[in-house]
Amino acid sequence: MDFNLLYLALALSLSSTLIVVKLLYDKYEIDTLAGRTTLGILIFQDIWAIVFLAVQPNLLEPKISALFSSLLAGAGLLSLCFLISKYLLPKLFAWIAKSPELMLTTSISWCFLVSGTASAVGLSKEMGALIAGLSIAAFPYSLDVIAKITGIRDFFITLFFVALGLKAPAITPDLLRMALLVTGFVLVSRLVILLPTLRLLKLDLRTGLVASLNLSQVSEFSLVIVTLGAFYHQIDEAIVSVVILSLILSLVLSTYLILYSEHLVGWVIRGLKKIKPRLQETLPPVPPKGTGKEIVLLGFFKEASSFLFKINQEMPYLKERIFVIDFNPQTLEILKKNGVSCVYGDIAHPETLRHAGIGGAKVVISTIPDTFLKGTSNHRLLKQIKTLCPQSAVIVTSETLRDARNFYQAGADYVLLPRLLYARHLFDIVQTQLLEGLDALREQQICEIAERPLKENDVRR
Repeated sequence: MDFNLLYLALALSLSSTLIVVKLLYDKYEIDTLAGRTTLGILIFQDIWAIVFLAVQPNLLEPKISALFSSLLAGAGLLSLCFLISKYLLPKLFAWIAKSPELMLTTSISWCFLVSGTASAVGLSKEMGALIAGLSIAAFPYSLDVIAKITGIRDFFITLFFVALGLKAPAITPDLLRMALLVTGFVLVSRLVILLPTLRLLKLDLRTGLVASLNLSQVSEFSLVIVTLGAFYHQIDEAIVSVVILSLILSLVLSTYLILYSEHLVGWVIRGLKKIKPRLQETLPPVPPKGTGKEIVLLGFFKEASSFLFKINQEMPYLKERIFVIDFNPQTLEILKKNGVSCVYGDIAHPETLRHAGIGGAKVVISTIPDTFLKGTSNHRLLKQIKTLCPQSAVIVTSETLRDARNFYQAGADYVLLPRLLYARHLFDIVQTQLLEGLDALREQQICEIAERPLKENDVRR
């Protein structure tokens, strides 16, 4: 049976999750409406790829029993992984979460385990890896894993392109013409199919055009599928050559289309308005940048706990604008119960701050002195924040006067010096004793201590 057209149609229908997500992250557009729409379509495509990978080994003998067994194996592995991720993995990840360096190792080990299991039951390793990623995607630790895996991801992307170049067939005029035709078809088909569909779903013209451009490439999954198809002797090598060359051309083209999508879409919309002056572009309401993340606390030390209590006591409405990044699961659990927005992450890793989406913060605070910071320092955090969100006010903590001077020279907006705060407070206490006694001040502090919840001390490292 000839599956060439089936494989070609499936290969051209998939877009590159790997490239698109990386470019959208680099452009800080993953959380925009167009970014979320693009990501949703990519996930839908990956689901179809999983289904095809499950039945692919038995396409030459399309018996109901063989297809059913493949689907059953895929569904069984998927169900098993999600059951484990629901009942066992949360306890494991919560146990290792206090050691952030183990988080990435454990996540990769889980990926290898599921991928090997998939291969053992007759499914593809690629399918197992995708299921492994999906099964832990909803964990609160996913941001930390994504941030730390960035270097590994970029390394393997480099190897992927090297391998892709090595696999590139000898270019002939006929093959080049076919690849160019396929690449053009992919771009045009995305616009012709996706744009009207997204407009029917009441999305604005700009979002539809940007999402269509984001998806204007052949997927790396397509290469996996056609390579396996050739391995199973289901398609000709010529189809593999066309898909490989089309993948290379479309990835190069779509990279620039995504990077300059706003300019391209702007030109298209202005051109359409000249043709049809009454064309009105309905833009979706854009939430103000940084909403809910205006006051960012890097780590949640005991001073931050007292600071939060003071806010809750004096200005409780500010609690909705606080965002905490910390790697203590117990701390995060208590913060969530108290209605504070927070995320698991290792602030020592630069990508964690970027993926946490704190670019619109008005104030970024590190209350942890260098003595207690692991893998980083306040000076390094200051440099990273100034690069990531230069408009934000940055407050850091210093243990010495020399470090405080260096922080101000490096651009800190304010430096917390516990020794000076202690001296100032102690001076006020002594002055009060000399002038009027400590009775009133002591009673005030006793009342303040009594008002604080007993669990306040638990909300820290």
